Amino acid sequence: MKVDVAICGNPNVGKTSLFNLLTGSRQRVGNWPGVTVTKKEGYKYWKGHEIRFVDLPGTYTLGARSLDEKIARDAIVNGDEDIIVIISDSLSMERGLYLLIQVLEATAKPVIFVINAIDEAKRAGIVIDKLGLERALNVPVVFTSALTGEGIEELCDKILEVYSKPSINQRSFILRYGVEIEEILQKITYRISEQRQFSEYNLRWLAIKFLESDPEITKSLSNVISDVRIPEDVQIEISSTRYQLVSNLLRNFVSESSYDVWSVSDAIDHVFTHKYLGIPIFLAILYMIFKVTFEIAAPLSDLIAAFFDWLSGVFSRLSPNWLASLLSDGIIGGVGSILTFVPNIFILFFMMGFLEETGYFSRAAFVVDRLMYYLKISGRSFISFILGFGCSVPAIMSTRVMEDQRERLVTLLSIPFISCSARLPVYVLIAGTFFGKNAGNAIFSVYFLSIVVTVISILALNKLFFKGVPSPFIVEMPRYRMPTAKNLLVYMWSNGKHFLQKAGTIILVSTVVIWFLSYFPTGDVGNSYAARLGKFIQPMFKVHGFDWRVTTSLIFGISAKEVVVSSYATLVGAEEGSPSLMNTLRSSIDSISAFALMVFVMAYIPCFATLATIKSETGSLKYSVLSIVYTTVVAYILSLIVVVVGKALIT
Repeated sequence: MKVDVAICGNPNVGKTSLFNLLTGSRQRVGNWPGVTVTKKEGYKYWKGHEIRFVDLPGTYTLGARSLDEKIARDAIVNGDEDIIVIISDSLSMERGLYLLIQVLEATAKPVIFVINAIDEAKRAGIVIDKLGLERALNVPVVFTSALTGEGIEELCDKILEVYSKPSINQRSFILRYGVEIEEILQKITYRISEQRQFSEYNLRWLAIKFLESDPEITKSLSNVISDVRIPEDVQIEISSTRYQLVSNLLRNFVSESSYDVWSVSDAIDHVFTHKYLGIPIFLAILYMIFKVTFEIAAPLSDLIAAFFDWLSGVFSRLSPNWLASLLSDGIIGGVGSILTFVPNIFILFFMMGFLEETGYFSRAAFVVDRLMYYLKISGRSFISFILGFGCSVPAIMSTRVMEDQRERLVTLLSIPFISCSARLPVYVLIAGTFFGKNAGNAIFSVYFLSIVVTVISILALNKLFFKGVPSPFIVEMPRYRMPTAKNLLVYMWSNGKHFLQKAGTIILVSTVVIWFLSYFPTGDVGNSYAARLGKFIQPMFKVHGFDWRVTTSLIFGISAKEVVVSSYATLVGAEEGSPSLMNTLRSSIDSISAFALMVFVMAYIPCFATLATIKSETGSLKYSVLSIVYTTVVAYILSLIVVVVGKALIT
C-alpha cells in the first residue's frame, strides 16, 4: 500500500524538521508543475507500506496572494495527496488552528492535526487536552517533537489508520458565519452549483473565498455572481468568526502556566536584537563562520589534495601522451581540484544550518531591517541575501514571496554580488597561496566587501531605475532551539550534495573541454586554443596584473564559479594544493593582484544557472543581460581600485 501525504503548516513551526525526521536522506527535490518553486518529496517505509511525504511551502492562510500560498492551496484543494497533515507549534497554536480551520473548510480529504514541540510545552507547564480537541474538530490529533522524535511512530501509525479505515475519514466541518453572511453564501453557492466547471470543488468554500476577495476565485466567479450585494466588512467578520472559534478551542482545551517568567529566548533576544549590538554580533558570527570554515577544513583539504596528486601521478605514466594528459591533467587535475574543497563547502553549510535551525536568521533579518529601511527595501530581502551565501539560484527564487515588484527586482539583481559557496574554492586557493595564516581574514574581508557592494547596488538601482518607498516587514521570531545532529547532517547533505553533483556533471564536462582547448592543436599549452583565447582578452587586464591563464580561467568560470579553479589547474597541468600549482600562481601574480582577483570573482558575471533563473523569475531576457553587463562593470572597477590603492599604499 502506498499513501501520499501533504505536510502543511505556518513558517517556523518545525515543519521541515519533522519532514527531515520522517524521511531522512530519502528525499527528492524537483519543481512544482508550471513553476520553478522547489518541490521537496520524501519517502518512509513503515510496517510494509510506503508513505510519500510532500513538504508544502509554509503559509499562514489559503489565500493566493503569493506564489507559495497558491502552491500550498492548490496542493490541498486539487492535489493527488490522500491525507493532509497540518503542523502547529505547541506554544503558539492560534495561527496553526486558524490554518487548520481553513483547510477543513476547503477539502473533504482526511486531515491530521499535529502539535509539534510538545516537549517545550511540557517544560512551559502547558497542558493540551488531546481528546477534547479531537472531539471538537473531529480530526485525529498527534503530539510530536522534532527534537526528541516523540510521536513520529504514532504519526505514521495514524496515517495508515486514517487511510485504511474510511469511517475515520467521514467528517463534516461547517463553521457558521452569522445569519446575513450565511444568506449570502447560500445565494453564491446556488449560483455556482449551476456551473459545471466548479462541480469538483467544495462550493461553500468557493463562496467563502469569493467573499474574502481571493484574487483567483474572484476572477473565476465575477461573471457568475455579479449582482450579489456584499457588505463592506464581510472579510473582517469572516476572520473574526474563525478567530472566535480558535479562542474558544484554546480556552477549553489548552491550559497554560500562570507563571510569567522571562524565558531564556527572551534574554538572548535582548542581546542579539539589540539596537546597537545586533549588527556587530551578526558580523562577528559571520567572521567566526568563515574563519572556522577555512581552519577546520584545511587539514582535510590537504589530505584530499595529496590523494589526487598521487592519483594524477599514477595516470601520468600511461601512454599515449594525450590520454595520460587527459586523465591526469584534465579529468583528475580539474575535478580533483574542485573535490579538494568539499570539506570547506560542507562545513560552511553545517554552520549555516546551525544558524537556521536555532532560529537566528530571523533575528538577523529583524536587526538588519533597520538598515534595509533606509535602502528602501525590507528585511524580507535580507533573508534572500542570506540564502545567497549558499547559492544564488534558490536565493533569487525566494524573492517571489515579495509583493512589491520594485523590491523584488532590486533584490534579485543585487543577489549575484553575495558570495555564494561556489566562489569559496577560488577564495580558499588564492588566500591559502598568498596570505598564509591570514587566509581566513582575507576570505572574510571579501565576504564583507560583497555585503557592502550589495548595499551600494541596492542604493544605485533604487536611485536610477526603481524609485520607490520602503516596504513594511513583518517577521515571526521562532523560539531558539538546539538543532539535532540528524537535522544538521540532513541540511548539510541536501545543500552540499549539489556541489558534488556539479563536480560530476558541469565541472567534469567543462574540464574535458578545457583540456581539449589547452592541449590542441600542438600539445603545447602555450600555443593552444585556450591560450589564444586568454591572450586575446589579457590586455584588458594588464593593469590588474592577470596573466593569460587567469583570464582564460575567468572565461570558463562563467559556466560555474568552481570551474575557475579546475580551469587553472588544467592549464597549469597540476593538482590543486601541489607545489607546482601554488608556485605557478605565485609566479603569475603578486599578492595585490591576487586579492584583486578574489574581488573580481566575487562580483563578475553570474553563472549560467543564475542567469537562467533571473530570466525565469522576471519573464524577460533583458534583466539577465542587464545582470551580465552590470556585474562585469562593477567587478572590473572594484578589482582595478584594489590594484591602484594597493600599489599606492606599498609605494
